[in-house]
Amino acid sequence: MSYWTENFKEKHNFKPLNKNIETDICIIGAGLTGLSCGYYLSKKGLNVTIIEKDEVCSKTSGSTTAKITSQHNLFYDYLAKNYGIEFAKDYLEANEEAIKNIKTIVDEEKIKCDLSKQSAYVYCSKKSDLPLFTQEINTINQIKSILNTTPYSSNHLKESDNNLKSGGLSFDARFKKNLNIPIKNFGGIEFKNQAMFNPRKYCFGLVDCILKNNGTIFEKTSATNIKFENNLYKITANNKIITASYVILATHFPIKNFPGIYFIKMYQDISYVIAVKTKEKTFDGYYINESSPAISFRNVYEKAGENTVLISGNGHKVGRTNKDIDCYKFLEDVAKKLFNEYEIISKWSTQDCISLDKLPYIGNFSKILPNIYVATGFKKWGMTLSNISANIITDKILGKENKYEYLFKPSRIGALKNSKAFGEQMKETIYSIGLNKLKLPDETVKDIKEGTGKIVMYNGKKVGAYKDKNGICYLVNPICTHLKCELQFNQTDKTWDCPCHGSRFTYKGQVINNPALFNLKNI
Repeated sequence: MSYWTENFKEKHNFKPLNKNIETDICIIGAGLTGLSCGYYLSKKGLNVTIIEKDEVCSKTSGSTTAKITSQHNLFYDYLAKNYGIEFAKDYLEANEEAIKNIKTIVDEEKIKCDLSKQSAYVYCSKKSDLPLFTQEINTINQIKSILNTTPYSSNHLKESDNNLKSGGLSFDARFKKNLNIPIKNFGGIEFKNQAMFNPRKYCFGLVDCILKNNGTIFEKTSATNIKFENNLYKITANNKIITASYVILATHFPIKNFPGIYFIKMYQDISYVIAVKTKEKTFDGYYINESSPAISFRNVYEKAGENTVLISGNGHKVGRTNKDIDCYKFLEDVAKKLFNEYEIISKWSTQDCISLDKLPYIGNFSKILPNIYVATGFKKWGMTLSNISANIITDKILGKENKYEYLFKPSRIGALKNSKAFGEQMKETIYSIGLNKLKLPDETVKDIKEGTGKIVMYNGKKVGAYKDKNGICYLVNPICTHLKCELQFNQTDKTWDCPCHGSRFTYKGQVINNPALFNLKNI
């Protein structure tokens, strides 16, 4: 359970859907994206219904480190080289505008979510990577030049503090040498005027607004089918039917496979997080390194003389974990570098969808189906991108143009042009769906050590087996219920993970993360 979920347990106890209903807009998923869409649309007087298979803000949005920033690691040079400097500028402005939007919502709706202004830093952990920072600074200078501001020198990464203003937004970025953090670094890029908050408090603030605007929310309500009939959508959930004019898929990974085929345009990455409590002096701002393994950390201010710090990273593609490595141990070693004395109070993992071209998919789900929208592929930067998604989708439903829509069009073919990433994705899928199933393991249930899991032979068949510390064995069919890929056991979290599309299941077989909708078969 995440630190946010464990320490901020506010709930509305929304009832499951138990009858057929009609609505203007059905939003599937009650995380930051779904609730942000619900907020904007209900405020416009539309009849909004949100359904959530678990509880509000209980999955990715409740497991985030909640950094509200336009600094998405070293990303702007990548954007400029692949899509042009104007594209990079618009991406920056879209995210800066999202920061402003979130602050406006918090102020206008009086949401108490511990929102604070902070600087964001991406720091250089390897001296050999300094040229990457030079390139990033050069791109930022080009953006400033387009906006008629004075660029600062990137020669030898000199420090500067120039301010950039555009469209009513203020953006301030500079390189700083030798960041004052207890981790070896060679400087880093600071984005000023960024923010962070408590994501659950913010989400429940949005919930209150949606309810005030006559919106409806159902929990423990799982959508299993979506059909388009007579210009309306029929969503099957809890064996009941929701009839809607518009559908928004805010489910992290889209639960509808066709015709969008997002499962071949995207993969899922898992990160690990620990929360440590310390009485030592900490730091302002939040930090992430540019290299692998990733290390990210931020403060959570609680009370004078005592702080909680979230340390995250050491991630990998879902289904590719090293069975011999405890991923939390790596983060504990980072904590030892940050503090002399601390207490680990929470450990959890979280997932993120990443498109093959590193850009989110926001907008029309497909060209074939009208009035169904998607927002996914946030690449670990969902705080601003969820707000951008909500504004783009709201504008599309209201028939308005959005200047940032072109950045994220789901119909683009750029992702599939990334031949290396696409090839790796298809190779993994083909192997897990077909070739890997033909391999028969040498081990049986009796060979499994307590506290571990693996695929073994049982009564002449391959099964997924986990043996707990009491010697009790749990057997499942290790085939993902999404598209039949063979699962791999995650030793750190004790879960069955899909290497194809990122679905995850408990060792008992219950589905944890989509796109899978159904549990594994127990044996």
